[in-house]
Amino acid sequence: MNKFGRKKANRDHLLANLVTSLVQFERVTTTEAKAKATRSQTDRVLSLAVRASKAENSLPLRRRLLAALNSPLAAKKALEYWAPKLSERPAGYVKMIKIAPRKGDGAPMAQLEILGAVPFAATRAATEVEEVPSADVKVKTRTRKTKKDDNAE
Repeated sequence: MNKFGRKKANRDHLLANLVTSLVQFERVTTTEAKAKATRSQTDRVLSLAVRASKAENSLPLRRRLLAALNSPLAAKKALEYWAPKLSERPAGYVKMIKIAPRKGDGAPMAQLEILGAVPFAATRAATEVEEVPSADVKVKTRTRKTKKDDNAE
């Protein structure tokens, strides 16, 4: 396992934060090494959510899910949104897409995405607002007086 130059507690919190962000926001961009570690953690958390949604007495499973994720909202989304979508799939809930290296230091980057998420292009197109053609309205603007203009007068 990669240690990411951190102590165990910091490494565990880093991965928990990445998993929580991935469950909440459907996709996360990070370095390849962190993506590989996060992918396996997220698969465990999502399989726990699928098991909790299928179980009759799911309180212990729900508590384990809340302990694994840093946010109750993320746990709720995992149970109510992701679990029904991923219940037919046995495993492998997250895909990793390699992207261009980071500009600053050239670190290899990757994007993690939960399978079944709305494609990025579709979400972007849905949020874009149509540009309204502008009317030809003349706006009066004030010009700033400079020293040159003062000297010319």
